[in-house]
Amino acid sequence: MLKKVTELPRAWYSLDDVADILGLERTAIYEKSRKGSIPATKIGGRWMIPVWYVNKLLEAGTTPPEPAAA
Repeated sequence: MLKKVTELPRAWYSLDDVADILGLERTAIYEKSRKGSIPATKIGGRWMIPVWYVNKLLEAGTTPPEPAAA
């Protein structure tokens, strides 16, 4: 018999989550996601950022890099 899973580990954070965690503005996170300096993907029309990346930033004590100039 299969057991019902009540909670799975989180794999993605929303832009709002990441802004709160890193203490940055949501618009800054959005721009960095859109321009590719943060690994992000759209899921259901929402930008989502992998938990591993946020953890990496927190462990290093850094913030996401600025997007490259065009």
